[in-house]
Amino acid sequence: MEASPSTQSPATKARLRTKTGCSTCRQRRIKCGEEKPACRNCISASRGCVWPGPEELDRRLRKFREQLYPKTTAATKATVIVNNVTPLSPTLLPTDIFSLAELDLIHHWLNVLSDLLVLPNADPACVAGHSFETLRMMTGCSGLKSAILACSASNKSTLSKDPRYQVASLRYYDEAIRYVSDAVADIGHGSKAPSDMLITAMTYLWGPDGELDARKHVAAAITLMKIRYQTAPKQICDSLAASWWYRVVYESVLYQAFFLAIRKPLSPDFDVDPELFQLQGESQHLEPFATVLERQPLILGLPLSLYYLMIAVIKTPQLPEAQRQAQLLELRAELALWETLTDDDKPDADVHSKFQANAVALFVLATSLLLDQMCEQCLLAGSPAELTTTSHTRWQVFAALRLLHRPDVSEMWKRCYLGAWPILVVGYSAHEEEHISSIRSMLRQMVERTGYGEFQRILEELEGLWASKR
Repeated sequence: MEASPSTQSPATKARLRTKTGCSTCRQRRIKCGEEKPACRNCISASRGCVWPGPEELDRRLRKFREQLYPKTTAATKATVIVNNVTPLSPTLLPTDIFSLAELDLIHHWLNVLSDLLVLPNADPACVAGHSFETLRMMTGCSGLKSAILACSASNKSTLSKDPRYQVASLRYYDEAIRYVSDAVADIGHGSKAPSDMLITAMTYLWGPDGELDARKHVAAAITLMKIRYQTAPKQICDSLAASWWYRVVYESVLYQAFFLAIRKPLSPDFDVDPELFQLQGESQHLEPFATVLERQPLILGLPLSLYYLMIAVIKTPQLPEAQRQAQLLELRAELALWETLTDDDKPDADVHSKFQANAVALFVLATSLLLDQMCEQCLLAGSPAELTTTSHTRWQVFAALRLLHRPDVSEMWKRCYLGAWPILVVGYSAHEEEHISSIRSMLRQMVERTGYGEFQRILEELEGLWASKR
């Protein structure tokens, strides 16, 4: 029998009782299996599975956090309010596997960053399932843990303006790089396929050092994904169709590759492997793979054919002059078909469907704008790195800004990585102060709400361009 409080020894009083499991099971005084997002007991009994909130934090962790952060900064408060998240209780994670400092970053990843890495209309249950499966894998792979902690610390440093997190990010990043290098070397020396943990780790390497190493990391991730697919194509396609975890990981690799290919539209510096993404011609081995990914995308957000079209437009200036004009005319005809979709507004659609349609329309408008400028530049035989300017605002700029500021999706865009490229392209053609102020305000809010360094890079590039036009 358990001793009463009055008869307990000091040592007994100091002992921390187990407080893991959901609140529902704890109230019923039964052992919780701790399955996420809902435990087996609650599911079988048709009960609501409620997990402990921040008021039920483990007292040891609460004391540590109070020592580390004696006062909550305004920036931190703003981050919590802006992101509208409820922190996951640290009691759900074992302190014998993760240090308290690591728990702090894991909580940020689970409750803030994981939502920012997927589309805002993604199913929350799918996001939670992916996060907890990845968390389970982290307990057995220090390299994956380091990659996620590096990305989480980098993001938290931007959001909180606390330089300590950036220092931690670089330390974890170095650890992750060593893990990836050793794992890739092992694959090169043997015949085994890349592990899920290795490919997942590589999707998180861009965050801490995107400017210098993004191309190298993404190219390596593509190669590993291709090797993995070729060793078991049916298994991977079946997994993509059945597992949201696989969808998030593999879509992340593809999105990073596509984004790098379009990231610098005036001076592209990354090529997408045509054999990996080819849907027609001799290389048919990835067609089922691509078909699965286009159903309910969690990361990509756009049809693959639209990504191919954007890349084709960006690469057109690199063609020989004799081929360039014919290519521009062909692309203009194809884009004209896409432009008909930008007016397809369905008032009865739910907000998530509206965001999906809004995203396609926004990218079509940005691509159309870029192509029109390239066509004019081709006629003037100018440098492709310097787009033509006009005395009037192009129609695509008006249409794109209307889409970004629609009340039903505006807040979703402010928290979505997908808006980076179209805003950059629209910003190139903005010369009226009203439009410049609108784009500047949108980008600043995106930086504040996501901590995404790419938005800051775009803002700085556009500020330089706008200043040069004055």
